[in-house]
Amino acid sequence: MKDLAKPPELVLDYRDALQTRLAARALEGAVLDAEHLMASIYTTTKRGSFHKTFSRDRKALAKQGIFIEETSAGRTKQWSLDERATRADLSGLEDSDARVAAELGRATLNNLAASSKTELGCAVARVGRGLTVGTGTTTKQLDKRTALVFEHLQQALAAKKPCRLAYTGGTDKDAERIFCPWGFFEYAGALYAVGERIKDGAAGTRTYKLSRAESATMLPDEPSYEIPRHFNVSEYRFLPFEIGEEEPRTIRLFVPKDAAKLFRDKAHGRGTFEQPTKGSFMWSHTARSIERAARWAIEAGGIPVEPPELKDAWTQIMEAAIEEGDKHA
Repeated sequence: MKDLAKPPELVLDYRDALQTRLAARALEGAVLDAEHLMASIYTTTKRGSFHKTFSRDRKALAKQGIFIEETSAGRTKQWSLDERATRADLSGLEDSDARVAAELGRATLNNLAASSKTELGCAVARVGRGLTVGTGTTTKQLDKRTALVFEHLQQALAAKKPCRLAYTGGTDKDAERIFCPWGFFEYAGALYAVGERIKDGAAGTRTYKLSRAESATMLPDEPSYEIPRHFNVSEYRFLPFEIGEEEPRTIRLFVPKDAAKLFRDKAHGRGTFEQPTKGSFMWSHTARSIERAARWAIEAGGIPVEPPELKDAWTQIMEAAIEEGDKHA
């Protein structure tokens, strides 16, 4: 006999995965062009087949009530969500239905705690403890207190209601904040909430490390809030070298064709991808730690171009690894 209380287990094929990624980006309010789509979603699709494949996926999503319209910016075609035609309001779903939507997200999205300006992020958030937390960079379990804080913040996000956050850290010790969560992200194994602090002299966008929070209590009688249209939680998914004590430096890497897919996965869409040539491309970003940038470049398959200090650090790390390997040969 089937366990009716257990949510159905979904198995997605490659086509489903692409369509779900496309739907998620559109529902976030993104304006997409062909280069962005091929770099972030259709990474293995041949350029000559892109438009046919993309058109087929748009038609498949339209059957599900998610309509992506085409517009033009000069000679460049762009695509975005047709909000008038799309019936994508998931706010009325039962928890079991919301869990199905979240399971789709779990199979294909990099950041499961992300919110969006639509209700997709809310549906994911409503699933609660059944989801793996964060960006996929770690599976470390949260302690009970942090897990409870995270759960309450998710509930506040789903209801678009402010919450009272008791927090230790920064200049204000053991203070309470009135906080409107917009989304969540992971960095160095820790979970963070980003949103707006309101109702005091320190109002504005804030980021809080959840392990420093004592409690979070939703305030249902407070007015509902809206997540800004420009907000994108992926902007908070820092690479290891973006945080450090050094002065910010621009780094440039050459990424050969064989390492392109791995590199894009590691970069999480951050940095600037220059026009590819026969599958290879140049990439630039700002670093605050040259050593960490060199180590990350090695892991991601990038070859330093500049500055010279990055090239030197990369070479030293590679030579040290080779020497260590020779010792055990």
